[in-house]
Amino acid sequence: MVSSFMRNTGYLRIAAEEAFAPPELLQRYRMLLQNGSVDDPGFSSLVGFYLGTSPRAVQVMSRMTDLGALRIRDMDDTGIAKQILSLTSPGVQIFDADTAVGLARSSNDQLAEAILRHPDRFDGLAAIAPHDPACAAKELARGVRSWG
Repeated sequence: MVSSFMRNTGYLRIAAEEAFAPPELLQRYRMLLQNGSVDDPGFSSLVGFYLGTSPRAVQVMSRMTDLGALRIRDMDDTGIAKQILSLTSPGVQIFDADTAVGLARSSNDQLAEAILRHPDRFDGLAAIAPHDPACAAKELARGVRSWG
């Protein structure tokens, strides 16, 4: 679909580094908040707010977890032709290495599936677990070789 913005301007608007958040990542964030295992005021404040029940938080999170119709409707409504998606901050860095490696891989698989479903609307940046450099290099290579 070509929005009226694109028809009127003659160019495509691309939104770079648009965040997405897989539900399992958010569930892991909730567990960290509940058990108090992360001593990071920034994480607690930011993630605590967005995992809350305020109308603003609920609205933002519904869009962060959507990689389909809702996100594309918002893009059309605001004249965005394409989004370059990346895992939300703090990504997987807040977890232990084993958990982070698994979450990065799973998030990348979900990102790749969304791009395959909507190749004209989405591109993406692969997530890695930097605390395991060897696995990070393998995951980045997998993203490039498997999905380009």
